[in-house]
Amino acid sequence: MSNDFFKQYNEAFAASKPLFEHKDMTDEEVHTSTQLLFSRLLLLKFLEKLNWFSMNNSSEDYLHSLYQSNSTNQESIYNTTFRPLFFEALSNSSPFESTLYGSGQGLGGGLFKKTLLDERLLDVPDEVLESLIGEGGILSHFEFSVDESMQHSEGTVTPEMLGTLFEELVTGRHEQGAYYTPAYVVSYMSKEAIKRYLSENGIALSEELIQTIDASSPYSGDSEPIVELLKNVKTIDPACGSGAYLVGFVNELMRIYRTLIPNAEPEEIFAFKKHCVSKCVFGVDLEEYAVQIAQLRVWLSLISEAVNPMPLPHIDLNIVVGDSISGPNPGKHYLWPADQENALRIGELRQQCMFLWGFEESNIRKEMYDLQSELEKKISSQSPGSSIKYEIQFAEVFAGENGGFDIVLANPPYVRQEHIDEDIKKWIKKQEIYGSVITGKSDLYAYFFARTKYLLKRGGVSCFICSNTWMDVEFGFLLQKEFLDNYHDIHIIDSRVERQFATAEINTVISFMTKGSVEDETVRFTMLEGPFIDSISAEVEPINWPPSEHSNSSQTVSLRTEQLIPKQTLHQRGTPRHDYEGSKWSLILNAPALYHILLEQQRDSFVSIQDLCSKTQRNNMRVLPKQFVQIDEPAGNEENRVAFLHSYKDTSSIVIDLSKQKSLQHDHIQTALSHENFVVPNIISNRFYGKRIYFIHGKEYFVNDSFFVGTINQNIDHNKAILSLNSTLSLMFAELRGRKGQGGGVLSFYGPEFREHLIIIPELLTALTDTHYNDLTSREMNDVFVECGFDEALATLDAEDEAYRSIRSQTPNPLADRKALDDIVFDVLGLSQEQRNEVYWTLCESVLNRHKKSKSV
Repeated sequence: MSNDFFKQYNEAFAASKPLFEHKDMTDEEVHTSTQLLFSRLLLLKFLEKLNWFSMNNSSEDYLHSLYQSNSTNQESIYNTTFRPLFFEALSNSSPFESTLYGSGQGLGGGLFKKTLLDERLLDVPDEVLESLIGEGGILSHFEFSVDESMQHSEGTVTPEMLGTLFEELVTGRHEQGAYYTPAYVVSYMSKEAIKRYLSENGIALSEELIQTIDASSPYSGDSEPIVELLKNVKTIDPACGSGAYLVGFVNELMRIYRTLIPNAEPEEIFAFKKHCVSKCVFGVDLEEYAVQIAQLRVWLSLISEAVNPMPLPHIDLNIVVGDSISGPNPGKHYLWPADQENALRIGELRQQCMFLWGFEESNIRKEMYDLQSELEKKISSQSPGSSIKYEIQFAEVFAGENGGFDIVLANPPYVRQEHIDEDIKKWIKKQEIYGSVITGKSDLYAYFFARTKYLLKRGGVSCFICSNTWMDVEFGFLLQKEFLDNYHDIHIIDSRVERQFATAEINTVISFMTKGSVEDETVRFTMLEGPFIDSISAEVEPINWPPSEHSNSSQTVSLRTEQLIPKQTLHQRGTPRHDYEGSKWSLILNAPALYHILLEQQRDSFVSIQDLCSKTQRNNMRVLPKQFVQIDEPAGNEENRVAFLHSYKDTSSIVIDLSKQKSLQHDHIQTALSHENFVVPNIISNRFYGKRIYFIHGKEYFVNDSFFVGTINQNIDHNKAILSLNSTLSLMFAELRGRKGQGGGVLSFYGPEFREHLIIIPELLTALTDTHYNDLTSREMNDVFVECGFDEALATLDAEDEAYRSIRSQTPNPLADRKALDDIVFDVLGLSQEQRNEVYWTLCESVLNRHKKSKSV
């Protein structure tokens, strides 16, 4: 992908917006109008490569020639040339010829239908068009290619790049949590979905067929039933964005078709692609401009195979604007035979209408909309205006006893629960659309997971890439139960060292599962140990479950490891009492065998912070009198001041120097310390950790909102509890159990992690003395690499560097006071030397990988 093009396009876009002459447009409307002009010119630039247009009897550089031929006019080129080209010639479906704008094929409207904004756009100065298509304009000096399924040189601009342009230029798109999916991820997920679909429909996945699907290897078997199934697949992306999955899926269908039918004529290839575009792929997105880009990419994907010039098909019938999550669930209503016939008729009309224009198109659209209106009267419930009613919008997909899509492919928006529209949340709760699977704390992607069960037919395939937080948080535990109860052949794929989204501060997992409950089976957990492209097809190294004392703890040399966990085990781990409460599935992928062995065999040696403490909560400021003041001076001996820990960055040791901290001031502040609800912060834990991880031993002072605090029970030796908390084993537990969903390399340690954090029971640490406490708590705490005695610099070198030494190839050499503490903890548990090393290795490897992963894109 050309970074130069991307940079110049953005600069031209920003420079053009203030130059548009318009009638009372808002800033957002000007932004949208600029997007529309740029998109139209981009589409024409791509079509140039097909030689569909000519100026002065030459099809070479049509746009540039158009600009040069009209640049001497006194009026603007936009009003004299491009406005009539767009709204007279290209909005029509017939071929055109004009002295003003040359000759070519009308495109039948679509992107060139005149909008209300076009009516209010008075003019576009020539300098805008010059920056795009003039001499040296950015569309004039870059190489373009219509076919994004082919390999191209790095500087070539393909329709795939529209995804990045869309992501950056849609106002607020990142605030909506939308990010562009890399093509290699789309390709992999599409191929896996196709294999599952074929298998569910009776095709045996021989090694030969797998190689045909994965690597275009020749196939010697009967291809006819496979091609027939490919023609009948129904796939939807309910948050389609710029259409990456829709185009990527069609590209995979076409690649497999060409491999299965190697002698297909161009007309046959184009006919198959027309069929795929009109009957196989569907999409929904809340953002209108996103849908425009998705439609544009599908158009270009189709016409790249066209034998002759043709108007653009009506992709808007399959890719629509709307809210995917707030409408009624499809599949709840019984359709009488006549209604089923009407639903199937809607599908026939949809396919016909896509390749008709003018009067015929209008008549078919009317018939289709009339049938949809009749169905809506019978089966639809009330819902917000922008909601998609799937049974109406895509009626033919849900007709029949086992209606629904065959595949849901999705990269849903990454929006935290507090940013979801409150009215939508209340509506969904009131209507009980997703039952107990969704709560007020569910992030937005969870709604798409919940919706998918209703979109799929039995045997349908769910394929998601999304935030990995569902494996570790409370709302995610509800999804875990949903998956275990309603799906089979579940496969979770994580990556230890690489993020998939350069622009999203998020870590993701890929999940595949097939609708339909099967109890007696395993769930597959895969960890990619290297870059995605290298690891995803690498030979699998199986890891035994459950782990045993004989499990190999040495560093894996494989790029892909895999564990098979029985569903029954996951149910048991998530059901400590009567109902399923969930468990941290990330520990299956990230924790070493030693972690699981300790909790399985020596759980009685550990205690949680919530059991260690009489009170735990986030900060302890709620008892403060109103109108207190924060000052940047220590409290000292002032009666109206109390010390205040403002930030973890203000600390450097387990016991902090209050003379270096801020304070809170109020005439009655001392009374707050004696309030019955005041939580003495004996234990202070930061919400976010980097390379320094330690728990603070606090006293009677206040701490900010970025901390969780706990008051240790009076019968517990506080010093031993603090030492147990700061042992390397405890830090390893914190690192493993903390959340790594944020892509910036941060470990999130929120309330559930804090309360459930396990340490060795302090009373068992009888060998600890005041000397151990004083030595460790009085000094400055270093990052984990220094504390454990590893050379981080050597471990971050390129692996091919002669000086490179991985963490695991180094012998732990912890600081003396840390080693003295750790040896006592390890002795209580009876750990071998290899197991002791494993604690140091695991902690530092995990921290290192967390930070390396944040810089991998």
